[in-house]
Amino acid sequence: MLKNGTLVATEPFSIIGDYKEIHMRAAISDDATVSVAKDQVATELGEEFVILNLKTGTYYGLEEVSARIWNFIQEPQTVQSVRSKLLQEYNVDEDRCHKDLMNVLRKLEGEGLITIGEA
Repeated sequence: MLKNGTLVATEPFSIIGDYKEIHMRAAISDDATVSVAKDQVATELGEEFVILNLKTGTYYGLEEVSARIWNFIQEPQTVQSVRSKLLQEYNVDEDRCHKDLMNVLRKLEGEGLITIGEA
């Protein structure tokens, strides 16, 4: 969440529907390529996105910053590129930005909404 120009520690990814445990990889490299998965449809609602995973039938909601990440990865991007774009748009510490970005990417990948390919 963006509060007074600073990224605030809130849950950047909310699930609309049933919660399930997410098993995620330990590390994602800066050179990894991130893109949206093919088995989903998404629509923008203001500054948010609603995504339907077509394999599971589960709906997801992405708020402000997570929605910007989603916009960035409509075409394959490296993690480093996405982080650089976030740092340009938001007044946030680089380490904090990295941690929050990794958190969002791991959750999106765990839900099958994105693919991450290592370089």
